[in-house]
Amino acid sequence: MFTIRQILVRMRQGDVVITRSGLMGRKKLGALRQQAATHGWSDPQQPLPDDGELAVLQ
Repeated sequence: MFTIRQILVRMRQGDVVITRSGLMGRKKLGALRQQAATHGWSDPQQPLPDDGELAVLQ
């Protein structure tokens, strides 16, 4: 969960080179971006999802 939360924070900050950090590959990151857009997690004005919501992605 911690890794996904860190990636969401970086996406909200506008970081576009997350794959270079080694946290997640391009395919999984693309899927996470799509899920974040669907659930509204990429909006910096909204609170980060709790662990229960992130567990759905696992």
